[in-house]
Amino acid sequence: MDFGAICREYGGKISFHGTIGTQTTMPFGTPQQVRETMWKHLQIAKPFGGLLPAPTHLLEPEVPWENVLAYAEACRAYRP
Repeated sequence: MDFGAICREYGGKISFHGTIGTQTTMPFGTPQQVRETMWKHLQIAKPFGGLLPAPTHLLEPEVPWENVLAYAEACRAYRP
């Protein structure tokens, strides 16, 4: 799903949780891609608020630990 389109349509009306793919970005992306995806989604949601950036579901065993750390670091480092 296109988070930007969904956020433009429903942002300010509902809150979002997730947006970081557990079958795409988290298991197969690089740590930098994890950070960039999270920051991109935070920027998209910024005008509307209501985003808790997180993996969309539970993390499967194939997710590299480096990507889990990149997610946590990106959360700490993000500055709007």
